Amino acid sequence: MLAIIESPYQLQNSISLFDTLGIKNKDRKILVRDNGNKTQKKQYMLNKLNADVMFFYLPARGIKKIPLLIYFYFKCFYLLLSAKSLIIGDARSIVCRPLIKLSKYFDKTIYLVDDGLYLLSHVTKLEEVNCTIYTSLPIQETKDSSFVVLKKEIAKFSDYERNKSVSFIGQHLVELGFISEDKYIFELKKIIDLYKGEYINFNYYMHRSESKSKIKQVEVAGFNVISLPTSIESYFYENKAPKGIFISFYSTALLNIFNAHKGSDFYFISNLLTLPSDEVINSISICQNVMKLAGICELEVQE
Repeated sequence: MLAIIESPYQLQNSISLFDTLGIKNKDRKILVRDNGNKTQKKQYMLNKLNADVMFFYLPARGIKKIPLLIYFYFKCFYLLLSAKSLIIGDARSIVCRPLIKLSKYFDKTIYLVDDGLYLLSHVTKLEEVNCTIYTSLPIQETKDSSFVVLKKEIAKFSDYERNKSVSFIGQHLVELGFISEDKYIFELKKIIDLYKGEYINFNYYMHRSESKSKIKQVEVAGFNVISLPTSIESYFYENKAPKGIFISFYSTALLNIFNAHKGSDFYFISNLLTLPSDEVINSISICQNVMKLAGICELEVQE
């Protein structure tokens, strides 16, 4: 079974699917796209893979990408011929979209492991794709769907920290241009002002794509910045999970931790982002609605 993945979260879900399907270690092949992010590659390496793992460097942009992408497709085609089934990590990506079509002609079984909340808005484009979607998200097939859903169960955290704290799950929204750095930091300061009478520790779990300059400002604002060696969910399973308050924007991790946690308060922040298109606005709105339905509250901080 061949898995083609492009993020640590996709890798985590692919390993979980291998286990769920009972795939033996010797039959597990994983092709990992290395986009040049050193932190991300460290997170890949720290996973317990128990599989035949191959890394392939393919940058997100630049003139080098074109010949590398062509070579990547030849490599995937060769690996696909010997695989009975294929795991796709991101059905939207330029890497995986052609492979989904190609697999159909070679009569390969296709599994899609989600890379987060984006799948909620993208799933309508998969109606005619004959695949199995492995996800914990509230997605259901209809009578017109070609895909079926294999539900991923989320285990509860077993160990918790004794003292309560405020945990903010960072995102690279400034780096994407969705919010200014000043506004992002200002919101973090308001969170400290809101909870400083009740809590002493304010922890910031940084995203691998956040800039060093912004992270320095997060520390100046009063947060203890934690650079994660793996996904935040895996980190909490392997260590002790915090108790108290969890806050983020439209974070997949926030929803996953909410579902795995035995008891804390969870909030998401909305209406602060400057978004580039109606498609992105719609996608984030769907994400926020799902979080609300799950029981995560919208955080209202007074000016």
